Amino acid sequence: MENDLINLAYTFYPKGVYGLDEDYNKTKEIFKLRNHCKSVIESKYEIWIEILRKIESRFKGSMNVFDTTNFFISKPSFSCELIYSTDDKKVILEIFRSFLIPYFYISENTYYENSLINHTINSFTNFPTFISESVKLIAHESTLIPSELLCKVVPNVSFDTIGFGDFVLQHAFFNKEKL
Repeated sequence: MENDLINLAYTFYPKGVYGLDEDYNKTKEIFKLRNHCKSVIESKYEIWIEILRKIESRFKGSMNVFDTTNFFISKPSFSCELIYSTDDKKVILEIFRSFLIPYFYISENTYYENSLINHTINSFTNFPTFISESVKLIAHESTLIPSELLCKVVPNVSFDTIGFGDFVLQHAFFNKEKL
């Protein structure tokens, strides 16, 4: 699976061209990435918004739902935040569903007694029912990617200010934020 994802990344990101090189954005790979992202946004963004509205309506009062999708190739994914509280903590789940592969991932930020705990989720079955049901709707024919794959380097690829050796599968398929 790891090698398949790395090889797929090479179809959207040029090998051996530094991300800030003046010719980078003229490569066939970046052209393909731009067109693919544009196509997905044009054909599926309204469906994404409807899913989020459905979740917000169904679980009103249990959590807040925010669309955080960014229309740049540096974030080739639909994204949202689900925010909820319990008696002793506030939880922000950031969910990223790729435009390029049938996978998603979840980053959890938990604020508990004046501290922040952040980690990537490998399972969403231990969450409250309204969260598990929401994640299933958001996943929409996608699978939760194993978190260890997010940090796998895509050899000989750079993007924007991310240098060779630092560009990972998370950057290629979800966003350029640091885990």
